[in-house]
Amino acid sequence: MSTAEQLKNEGNALYASSNFVEAHKKYTAAMAEKPDKEMLAILYQNRALNSWRMKKYLDSMNDGQEATRLDPKSAKGWLRIAVAAEELGYWDVAKNACGTGISVLPSAKLSSSMRETMTAQFEATIQRLNSSQKEYNGKVSGGEYTRESWATLDHLPATRAAKLLQRSELKRNIIPSSGFAIMQAHADFDRGMNLLGMTTAGPQIGSQTAFQFANGVVTAISNAVLCDKRSFMLSAGNFFNAIELQMTAERQQFKAWGFVGLEQLKKEVLDRLRRSSWTQVRPAVATTMRCWVLTGFFDMNLGKQLSAIQHLQRTVDFLEWGARQFPASERGTVFESSFIRGVRRLHLEAVLSMYMTDGCAKSGHSLEDIQKLAQELKTETESSIAPANLKETNPGAYIAFFVYPAAEALAALAWVHRQKSQRASSKQELSRQCSAGSRLYIKAAEAYPEDEEERPLLLFAATELLWWSKTPLRLTLPLCRRIADALPKIEPIWGGPMAKLRPTADRVNKCEKAVAFLRDCEKRIEQGKLSLDQAEVPGFVRGN
Repeated sequence: MSTAEQLKNEGNALYASSNFVEAHKKYTAAMAEKPDKEMLAILYQNRALNSWRMKKYLDSMNDGQEATRLDPKSAKGWLRIAVAAEELGYWDVAKNACGTGISVLPSAKLSSSMRETMTAQFEATIQRLNSSQKEYNGKVSGGEYTRESWATLDHLPATRAAKLLQRSELKRNIIPSSGFAIMQAHADFDRGMNLLGMTTAGPQIGSQTAFQFANGVVTAISNAVLCDKRSFMLSAGNFFNAIELQMTAERQQFKAWGFVGLEQLKKEVLDRLRRSSWTQVRPAVATTMRCWVLTGFFDMNLGKQLSAIQHLQRTVDFLEWGARQFPASERGTVFESSFIRGVRRLHLEAVLSMYMTDGCAKSGHSLEDIQKLAQELKTETESSIAPANLKETNPGAYIAFFVYPAAEALAALAWVHRQKSQRASSKQELSRQCSAGSRLYIKAAEAYPEDEEERPLLLFAATELLWWSKTPLRLTLPLCRRIADALPKIEPIWGGPMAKLRPTADRVNKCEKAVAFLRDCEKRIEQGKLSLDQAEVPGFVRGN
């Protein structure tokens, strides 16, 4: 028995005992023995199933694709692709895999009973896919994933900030104005969209498509969403088709990678560096990473949170590996700590979003996992030293990469306490979690620029937790006053006629209700009808 065969058998035994982490190591070690194509295809299909059991669906899909590349008649490989792509919301990929899998079953090396079983599995998968895609398309038609386009309006936050800058009214305090970040992000997004309009697909030449396009779209739009994701707007219905075409063109131009597995990418980057230089490899790696970032970001905005999480996590893992592996003088911008921090911000948001929607079981992340991610982002940001004079020369980049990540991490830590308060089994535990969460929400608010729209919203979240725990007015009313002070400061940039269309409109409305509650309490206290020692809770928080 060969070493590869022995390792495969050991991996199978570990898989059977649900020791998936160790099984993955055995399959990987067996691959390193460089067995023949038939054995290698089996190892990939086995590791694909193992990754699927670990909920690493992107890895599972990639391994299934590698198995079918080595052995196009690998029915199990096609099934691995189908069920992994199904979990990621890639229904067309999954359907194509099912169709191909069914077509190769008659010639696959399978027993008749296994062939019948797999036929049933493929057919059941197709039924689930049709149902899921129908449900998703209904949500799309209903506008669930639609973003309001302000491209033709004069009320964009970036436009409002630019007018303030022209009048020298955009503040450069200890923490510069939020307007600097949204202006910079909007400029990048606008530049990318203008270039995107030049892209067209030409004839097929060999295995590649001839494109007419302008370079720089992927860089510009990825810079925009990493700087301030609120710059992302849709002005054309075919945006996602156009950007997919652009990413394909730029990957082809720079010989970048598609969605290969993490370990495979590491290996191929090292192999390519041995054959060439950073001059060729740097743009290939940068394009790959930026495409992964955009794929994760777009999936996050299209309700495909699990795919977003796994794409962004894979990006962070590769970039952190590369930052350790390669010299700073050679590796390029994407390996800089600020860029990685921007990706980690998006990843944390994707994890939070999916947990809020689907809970721990589906997202694969517990509250403790989220707390750990947030604490790591906070610690890394606070320990990073911004380049000299960055705050003065590029205040937008300064707050995007040295202010916002820490503030968002603090808000995420507060949110964890909020969730724990809802599970509290005693009044003491409820009070403890609400108090801890409130303090963190206040810290998060204070970490933002004073004209950032999140500031009053987080102060409201801090106040709400104190209301939940029946905290006396002498502690809640001062927070309401801070909300009242904060709201006018966000108006010049984040207000205006179109503010009610913003995703934060409902939360701003709650802030305004908190201010009305404050005024009512002040009046009643003055009349002697209310005491600061009372724990008054507004009706809209009580639900009546």
